[in-house]
Amino acid sequence: MSLKKLEILPVGNFLHGRTNHLCDVPGVLVGTSNSSKFSKNKSGVTAILASKNIFQKSFAAGSFIQNGAGECSGLHQLNEWGMLESPILLTNTHGVGTAYSACVKWLMKKYSAIGRTWPVTIPVVGECDDSLLNDIKKFSLSETQVMSALKNAKKQIIVGDCGGGTALSSCGVKAGSGTSSRILDIDSKRFHVAVWMQSNWGIPDDLKIFGRTLDQWGLHVPNLPRVSEGSLISVVATDAPLDSETLTRLAKRAALGIARCGNTARHSSGEFFIAFSTGRSWKRSSRKNSDWVAEPLKPLTLSESLINQFFACTADVSEEAYYQSLFSCLPTWTRNGQAVPALRWNFTQSQLDLIFPKK
Repeated sequence: MSLKKLEILPVGNFLHGRTNHLCDVPGVLVGTSNSSKFSKNKSGVTAILASKNIFQKSFAAGSFIQNGAGECSGLHQLNEWGMLESPILLTNTHGVGTAYSACVKWLMKKYSAIGRTWPVTIPVVGECDDSLLNDIKKFSLSETQVMSALKNAKKQIIVGDCGGGTALSSCGVKAGSGTSSRILDIDSKRFHVAVWMQSNWGIPDDLKIFGRTLDQWGLHVPNLPRVSEGSLISVVATDAPLDSETLTRLAKRAALGIARCGNTARHSSGEFFIAFSTGRSWKRSSRKNSDWVAEPLKPLTLSESLINQFFACTADVSEEAYYQSLFSCLPTWTRNGQAVPALRWNFTQSQLDLIFPKK
């Protein structure tokens, strides 16, 4: 499927991917499901699949928890085995249980051997608190929505107010789902590094766009919503055949990209980073045997200079994914009627603009 290309933002010097999207990594699929636009409850779920055959296949993975004031299920097993064997679901805080149960049911329907000749599944589900905009007490996320996001996952270009990012805000402005990708040429081979991000952190004073605060951009807005904490879930994907240890190190560098934007991992803000590689995988040997058989590709051995390229690239992609999570959203209102503006990057004038919702 041909994808529309996201606008390229001036971050770093690495070559952008074809569509500047997580799906530039071969095999990766993304699905989103939102509440009805007529619903008073604004929320949703995002499904990221390393492969359409996830669980039948697993992929090298690692993670980094910068601040654990939040929830991301499945990370204990992911870190123990160095493998990702389930979809990654991103939703709101009170939707974690629903998303987890729906994912288990979806996988069991897809693979009847789960819980019989194959082991049980432990999905990876991350959350952000979207209660500023969404009435989180209503538990609006349904299993039907989750299964729809999983079933309809594809190479899509939807970002911003979608999926788990539907009702998020960051540093006083509307935020949501953002993504970006880069290309690295290593030893005559071309690899991709990409990030999908669900951002929901910080206060207006924290925010830096291309190294400048809102005041330095000339945007003096005294009444932006001030939620002192928040959360962030970031998923790094690559097709370079990296091992789990190296992927964990990449996940840490994604955190550095967000630090450039002003993130300091506040006390009650959960910052979770997951990294996986479609280039290093295993498949189950048969329906009657849960042993893993390694795919042909061996881990990529990287010199110090080459691993530094992956580190720098990951930080750049992470920084841009955050900006995309801001610039792709529409202005809106909090549950209490306070305006939540949206940021736009003016490519013609290289200027930051602030857009308020219409009354």
